[in-house]
Amino acid sequence: MRFLKNLFFGMLVLFSAGISFSQDITKHEWKDRVLLVLSDNFSKIESQLQLLKKDVNGLKERKLVVYQIMPNSYKKGLESTIAPPSNTIYVDMKKKEDNFEIVLIGLDGGIKLRQTKLLTSKKLFVLIDSMPMRQAEIRKN
Repeated sequence: MRFLKNLFFGMLVLFSAGISFSQDITKHEWKDRVLLVLSDNFSKIESQLQLLKKDVNGLKERKLVVYQIMPNSYKKGLESTIAPPSNTIYVDMKKKEDNFEIVLIGLDGGIKLRQTKLLTSKKLFVLIDSMPMRQAEIRKN
């Protein structure tokens, strides 16, 4: 039951975040994990990206796709540039009052982590590696 609730909530949040962004995100369901890095301060986003860039192979191994989201724009990937404006993504996705937030969305579309501090690759990987679907991936490989 909790799984269905998380799945429903995750998909509701994603669909409410704007048509083009929703299309980008929903294509990842059951294929990739998604990490949303939200901030109105680009230097905070850049600090988070630098932490993630330290282990790009670990990100790929865990099928993790990163989205950088600012109040009026978003971008997929670890590069420092931001994509053209989008109206509602930042407002719809950001829930905490801090000016920086990270949201991890699992393969099932459920929100697995939401925090307002920088996230190290090590902590991220420990969390992902403890998930049942990741455990199955490890056993399979």
